[in-house]
Amino acid sequence: MSDVPESASSPPDSRGAGSTGREDTREEAAGAGPTETETVHLLVANEGDRDALEELLAERYRVLTDRDGPSPRADLYLVEDRVFPRYRSELRELTHESHPTFLPVVLVRQEGARRRSASLLEDAGPRTGDDGRPPIVDDVIDAPIDSPRLFRRLRSHLVRRSQSIELATRVSTLEERKRELRGFKRVVEQTGHSILIADTNGTIEYVNPSFERVTGYDADEAIGRTPRLLKSGAHDEAFYTDLWETITAGEVWKGAVINERKDGTRYVVDQTVAPITADGDIEGYISVNSDITDRIRRERQLERRERELEILRQILTRVLRHNIRNDLTLVAGYAERIAGDLTEPYASMGEAILETAERIERTSEKARTISSILEESGELTDHDLETVVQGAVATARERYPDATMAVDVPSDCRVTAGTHFRSAVDNLVENAVRHNDGPEPTVEIAATTTDEGTARLVVEDDGPGIPEHELAPLDSEAETPLEHASSTGLWLINWVVERADGSLAFDVTDEGTRVTVELPQAGSKTEIDDRPILHDEPTID
Repeated sequence: MSDVPESASSPPDSRGAGSTGREDTREEAAGAGPTETETVHLLVANEGDRDALEELLAERYRVLTDRDGPSPRADLYLVEDRVFPRYRSELRELTHESHPTFLPVVLVRQEGARRRSASLLEDAGPRTGDDGRPPIVDDVIDAPIDSPRLFRRLRSHLVRRSQSIELATRVSTLEERKRELRGFKRVVEQTGHSILIADTNGTIEYVNPSFERVTGYDADEAIGRTPRLLKSGAHDEAFYTDLWETITAGEVWKGAVINERKDGTRYVVDQTVAPITADGDIEGYISVNSDITDRIRRERQLERRERELEILRQILTRVLRHNIRNDLTLVAGYAERIAGDLTEPYASMGEAILETAERIERTSEKARTISSILEESGELTDHDLETVVQGAVATARERYPDATMAVDVPSDCRVTAGTHFRSAVDNLVENAVRHNDGPEPTVEIAATTTDEGTARLVVEDDGPGIPEHELAPLDSEAETPLEHASSTGLWLINWVVERADGSLAFDVTDEGTRVTVELPQAGSKTEIDDRPILHDEPTID
């Protein structure tokens, strides 16, 4: 057959002109082109020609000679023009399926068969493929085949295939990375954690939607700035220095941080900051933050509840028992004397007995109220301040008709407090009247609202003032052995106010006593108070 390479059919000393032997071919191809692992499928009709080509190509490539059809394992197809029509549809399918990876088909055109092969190439040659699909035939080699020229052409196509496979692999890897990044972005944008990514200088490059929601800063406002825009002033520079030194050393930093929102309110986050590394080099930092403000508040409420329960135990075992025992001893003493002689001055003692019994009843009622306060869930409700104050004043007027009480409370003021808020106001008003030794006690009650979202209730009287030793236990948050039931009402007021995250202040002067209660207005944001958040953590101002 005329398409068999001359070097494969002639002895070394009788090579045709323009042809080189296999030794020349090996030397020319050595060190260039694809490795000898590519697979070439020979689709040749004549068995002798096929064997000669197989012998030649087997020195470099794996060679397939199966004539049942083009093998999908091949890297290149060397097809004789006489058998091309038989395999055309299969080759078209294989090359189209392989696209965009290059799968070369080289047509071997017999000598004198140009006209016949031209018709084959009309729908299979390089000029086809205008529809975006690859052509079937990528190259044509005319017989007789020159071995060096054959190897050069095959090498060129196999190099191109190798490059296309590498490119396809890179594209596939890139697409996979893109899919992973899209998945990661969806997770980051849908998570409830606030996430911030910064470069090695600490400049913010990305924030997720949760960051915007928690901090109040839009992404455009945060990107390009540093995390110091959230600095609240609650931590000293040493705190941030430790954080920065930890992450720049390639380690992960974890801790509780008090930040400040755009609107100026403070919040607490459980923060994890980690370096982003590539090949051992730090390329940036990622900060993941979980808002734990509510958890801290609940923990604080639990700690406060535990303290209150301990105080209640002290009151029930020492304070109330001590005072009730003393009062009952007094009752028993008066009763003995009355039993012995009902004449004056013993008749007046009967009135003292009655007053003592009333005092015992009031003390017991306060104890029951305190116990009820400590047993409730701590849930806060809204109260109409005017209604509560007017109710307390009406009760006090029934008990003390000689007292003068002036009320100035706005009708549209609502506050947030526990269910025993009315009991606290009752005690405020009653204390202002009952401890006044004047013939006509005067009490003024007024309320105002503040720009900080709170309501301020002030109760003033013209009495002798609350003794300092009765106020001292409120400051120490512990029961003292010197004063017991005399300050039980103040304990009740203090607990109700504290449970509502409010404040209580006493101002005692020669003209009387002023008690100021400040509570959150209904619907306002409750600020975090200034007690410690965590052990060894700074306080929130």
